[in-house]
Amino acid sequence: MFWVVQSNLYKENSFQELIRLLGKMDIPYTLVKPLPFTLKLAHADADLNGQDMNSIEEPFIDGNQPIMVCGAYTMGKIAKDRGWTPGAFINENFEFDAWCENWGKDNMLNGNAIVSTVESITAPNNWTKLFARPTEDTKSFAGKVFHRDDFKSWMDSVRKIEGFSTLYPDTRIMIAPVQDIYCEYRLFVVDKKIVTGSLYKLRDQVIYNALIDQSVIDYAYQMIEKWTPDRAFVLDIAITENGHKIVEVNNINSSGFYASDISKFIMAIEDMKF
Repeated sequence: MFWVVQSNLYKENSFQELIRLLGKMDIPYTLVKPLPFTLKLAHADADLNGQDMNSIEEPFIDGNQPIMVCGAYTMGKIAKDRGWTPGAFINENFEFDAWCENWGKDNMLNGNAIVSTVESITAPNNWTKLFARPTEDTKSFAGKVFHRDDFKSWMDSVRKIEGFSTLYPDTRIMIAPVQDIYCEYRLFVVDKKIVTGSLYKLRDQVIYNALIDQSVIDYAYQMIEKWTPDRAFVLDIAITENGHKIVEVNNINSSGFYASDISKFIMAIEDMKF
């Protein structure tokens, strides 16, 4: 398989390790830059400052071969636009309503969330703190905890933005009351198999550890047997005072690895049949 990796994610240590391992495993790859606000690619060393986007030369990538992309969400959109296989594992299932419908609200950490648009959403008066995120895995903004008044101020400021923005009046977002979470894990799932994963949060501390509680793996397989959003995806699971819950689902092309074994992720994708 030929890998297309976004070069300006080099600040992410895990992506540096991804590139190192692709080279070590003799897997062909190229580094690219997605051009802002377009579905075009540039060479990794291209200087984009002051350039006319229409005049920038694109790298040649043979689309008649299996291609996997890694990078920001835009990379996935580019792969879909060009019809690359597998390209990117993104579809309409990477959306909060689909998770609730197929796994059940009781299995979702934020199953009691309020879902509405940027234009209309309002937090109840009795919510002192709340969690907010887009309903889709589009990275239009990162999920975040807000005090209620801060959320209202932020929404007011977003609604005043004119022109280009990652958020629009009709963008659907969800808000839910903050819950007590003991720990959170990220699992990489390929063809219904958990291939690697990592602890990434313990209480309020960011802690990366490759050891995964067996109860988390068992619970994840129960959910995987019920439904999967695609052949490959990332599943975040929390242990809470109310048991195990699904935090969210992310596309596997754009997710951080934390302490996961990146070589196992690479080989799982390489072993896929299309």
